[in-house]
Amino acid sequence: MRRRNAAPAEPLESSESPESSQSPLSSLPSVPASRSRNVIPGFMTKPRTAMSILAAVILALVAALVGPMPAAQAAGMGPTFRIGTDHGSDYVNFINALRAAVNDGGRTVVPGAGTSYQVNHTNPNLMPGSQNWPAGRNRHDGYVQVDIQMWGNSNFVRLQLRRADLYLIGWWDGNNVYHYMGNRSVPDEERERMVNGHYYNAKAISRTSFDENYVGMQTTANETRSYMAISRDTINSAVWYLWDANNQQNMARGVLRMTQFISEAARQRPLRDAISLVMGNNNVYRIDPSFVAQENNWGTLSGRLNWLLGFPEGHRDPHPLNGYRIGPYGTAVLIVLYTAIDYAHWILATSKGRN
Repeated sequence: MRRRNAAPAEPLESSESPESSQSPLSSLPSVPASRSRNVIPGFMTKPRTAMSILAAVILALVAALVGPMPAAQAAGMGPTFRIGTDHGSDYVNFINALRAAVNDGGRTVVPGAGTSYQVNHTNPNLMPGSQNWPAGRNRHDGYVQVDIQMWGNSNFVRLQLRRADLYLIGWWDGNNVYHYMGNRSVPDEERERMVNGHYYNAKAISRTSFDENYVGMQTTANETRSYMAISRDTINSAVWYLWDANNQQNMARGVLRMTQFISEAARQRPLRDAISLVMGNNNVYRIDPSFVAQENNWGTLSGRLNWLLGFPEGHRDPHPLNGYRIGPYGTAVLIVLYTAIDYAHWILATSKGRN
């Protein structure tokens, strides 16, 4: 018997126009008070003791210090997350496994940042259809498949991500129909899913009524990224929406939530750590609008980090960009990004390409 959402009905949101003995708290790099300001808290917690709240915060901070680690695997042998049994540290490992899967094979350590704050880099040449496709690489390498298991059910939904930029571009429903976004042709390599080391074709393919961009998804979903509720229940509902695939609004909601839970969390270190706080418990995190704005600037932030990596360690940007790091309980804190070390410590988990 599959477990549906046992919590009260989900809130709808109107659409918008288009490793030492040192404490994890004390081991984090400090940011001068003059360079930060607090933004709205994003959590709604059920009654908890002060000790359990502190434990949750420490869990996220410890998770932020952990480098890429292997995740449990489903039959597809890709990164896997189990909503009903996995916790915050498992979620961090899941995201880190995805980061490792899309890395271009080059250096991930940012000089001066330490090995706990590595930044992965995607390979733009692995874009499906690229004229610069690396010789000898299988065309299946343009994609990364991940699995999300429902709560209290043995089924997984398989999602297809583009390796070159972490875009979520499609998924397989419970009938092995491949649903894809965008007005484009779908190559055989995209519609084939990996099972036990072999690729198998989808039963059929179906294009969604919404495109792969956020404007299209949010309009159809009647839900926005800003203040989106992220919890085990809302993520579980999203997975069932994609498994059933029988309603365009629900499918758009499922995809929109999965982009935050998977793609954006693999790009943004603070979003990953904020979401990890509500996995394995009954709390809810509402995505801070500042993190949403930061999502829109992933390419710009990546370009600046990649540029700074061409200078000696600690080189200061004469025209620094602003960014948002995670604060207490998932709040967004504005900081100025002077060096590549700042990007690695506070903002980017995965950079778009490299110089």
